[in-house]
Amino acid sequence: MPAQAARASVASTAWSVFVLCTLIMSAASAVYLQTRMPTTVVLLGPAEAANVGRPNPGLSAAGLARARDLVRVIGDLPLTGPVTAVFATRYRASQETAEPVARHLDLPVQLVDSANHDHLLRRIGSDYRGQLLIVVTDVSAMPALLSGLLSGNGSGGEPGTDPDRLYLVTMPPFGAGQALALRYGAPVAGMTDS
Repeated sequence: MPAQAARASVASTAWSVFVLCTLIMSAASAVYLQTRMPTTVVLLGPAEAANVGRPNPGLSAAGLARARDLVRVIGDLPLTGPVTAVFATRYRASQETAEPVARHLDLPVQLVDSANHDHLLRRIGSDYRGQLLIVVTDVSAMPALLSGLLSGNGSGGEPGTDPDRLYLVTMPPFGAGQALALRYGAPVAGMTDS
């Protein structure tokens, strides 16, 4: 019997080592694939604000409708996976633009400082590599954020400031990113393509 017990112990230990190695390899593969997957950012400014002359205005009725339409648009985009984070600046219109899609995705809106776009770019590069994000920023921060996401590539052109404009930015693990400029929701009266 002692020989059988020893064999059973060896078999049990071998099985435990096998399971542990399998778990380690699975975790390592997931980390490896995440560093090889492109990071995708849906970048947009706030929808139409109400009372633009007031400090920190919320959205107008048209802006609220556009923010609700963003939920449909995110569902229609050819995205590579689930959205893992939603960011908005501390401006009320940006937060109100982000809230419907964040609520639909059951994600919190993470507030960021639009004046410190370098911090957000570092967070995206380190904490969200290989993931899919939505960033609602104010119009003044859009050029710097788009340029930073593209790593100076400039392939997205000068960002438009229309409230119906969004950018689908894809950043490969190595090299410069690319941006696709899109429009969503109802056309904005008096706005031109840029």
